[in-house]
Amino acid sequence: LDCIVDVHYSEECLRQLHDALQAGFRIHVDSVLLPQLGAPAELRSIASAVAPTLYLADPEILAEFRQDVPWIPTDFMESKDARLFRRFDGCRFLVAFPCSIPIAEMVPPFVVLDGLNSASNVGQVLRTAYHLGVNSVIVSPGAWSCLNGRACRVSMGWFYRMSFHVARPLSKAI
Repeated sequence: LDCIVDVHYSEECLRQLHDALQAGFRIHVDSVLLPQLGAPAELRSIASAVAPTLYLADPEILAEFRQDVPWIPTDFMESKDARLFRRFDGCRFLVAFPCSIPIAEMVPPFVVLDGLNSASNVGQVLRTAYHLGVNSVIVSPGAWSCLNGRACRVSMGWFYRMSFHVARPLSKAI
């Protein structure tokens, strides 16, 4: 089974994941990690709905994960806990997605990804494709390796509403 297991992040992606699961998309979520203090009750509720396990951790420990999440402090944050929550960007969750499915199960139109080696670029292409009505993605093995949490974040979570096929070799798939 061709499937990518990775840590995804951001409150918006978790909301999109929840909505995709409600719509019947096949996504496996193992667990969600939230800050013990500062996480909104609504976010805890969504996390509990999408994963069998919810971990709550000391916000000071979670601050170590902030290096890949842009953070700009603002005057609107009312407490130290809120600042840490924003810096951590809300949550982390372990996801097994995407899983490659046969092309025969996919619905045209398709977008084909090849030669991309940046998760950010892949996420931008997926976000745009989704909003243009493309839900089926054929990827080369190189682009497949870019379908990670960063690509999902850049796609603003729309990634979860798409079908994927990793083509080995790409020339036979197209």
